[in-house]
Amino acid sequence: MKIVLLGSCESRWNDPFTEGFRKFGANVKSFGLASIDPLGHIYYLFRQKTKKYIEEADLIIFSLDETAFRKNKDIAQINLPVFSCIYKILNSLQKKVLIVQWLHGIHHGGYTYTSFHKIQSEKYGFNFIDVFNFLSKESILDFYANIINPVHPPIFITSTLACKICENFDFFKKPKKIKNLNIPSFQTLDLDEIIDVKNNKDFVKIRSFLCKENIYKLENKKELKLILPAKYCDMKILAVHFWNNSFTPENLLSYCIFENKKQKVLIPVYNHQAIIALEYNFTTNQDIKIHNRLDDDVKKPKYNVFYDRIFEEGKQAGIIGFLLMPKNETLEEIKIPDDLNFEISKEYDFTHLCEYLKDYKIIIEQYNQRKDPIKLQVL
Repeated sequence: MKIVLLGSCESRWNDPFTEGFRKFGANVKSFGLASIDPLGHIYYLFRQKTKKYIEEADLIIFSLDETAFRKNKDIAQINLPVFSCIYKILNSLQKKVLIVQWLHGIHHGGYTYTSFHKIQSEKYGFNFIDVFNFLSKESILDFYANIINPVHPPIFITSTLACKICENFDFFKKPKKIKNLNIPSFQTLDLDEIIDVKNNKDFVKIRSFLCKENIYKLENKKELKLILPAKYCDMKILAVHFWNNSFTPENLLSYCIFENKKQKVLIPVYNHQAIIALEYNFTTNQDIKIHNRLDDDVKKPKYNVFYDRIFEEGKQAGIIGFLLMPKNETLEEIKIPDDLNFEISKEYDFTHLCEYLKDYKIIIEQYNQRKDPIKLQVL
């Protein structure tokens, strides 16, 4: 069984959810990153280096993180069209798709848009597991939410669910066949496709969990001038793939500025591998500059959470590639659904696979009932 994981922290290559599939014997490829904008999922679905994993997959699992449920309406108006597009792309692949609505995504992000993802799943014929709703209906939500780190669930929650997913693979349904999906003409571009890596000392080569990556190391106070081939001109750069700690052991939080003939746009860069949205509708031309020279004309992010310390001196940025879209194309506007209690049909609902969480709660409570008196004796 070949599985592809799309998601955030819980779907990383070395996290318990992924390990659970490996223990079962599945061949699993993780596209998950701790810091990934929703556009990053589209980047991986179109990237040439990951294309073969998509084509060979028997099952694609999309884990919804907090970006799917953010309460801020301005952010929702940006993110929900991206998620809608992701669902269209997944449907076009005509492979079994499973959507997992985790507890921590909603608990951390908000409750407002939970029905949106169910409605999309029903529309396209995706299998669905609603961990959050199961815990709510069974009145055990507080038990699992009130842990030290609710954003990263305990190992046994995710690894056990991975095994149950594998055991039930044959019961998952294939997507509905839908015509005229109207998917934009996305493209990805890695810097090593347009810059001669062999004769450029600014590249660092490192093996990721998926493939070998060539990371351009943009030094502080230096400038990368890109001369783009004609086919990449007049396109919008939607997101950028970074990897800072590929070339330094330090926690390197930095930034860089994308400059074209019309504007300068700042994008924060996290210390680990991440895919981050580039705001302000930045369009390519044949002459693009990337640097970190900050002035009054630079536009700072409106929606991205970044820190003042990114402006410290001596910072660098590791750049891999971009997600592009023709400037005359747009993502479909989404009407936020009013029905907050939408239930997915039984045909696609596999939330019953969460039944083990009721038993785990009982075991943990009984264990603590025995151990707590022993621990309290010394006090």
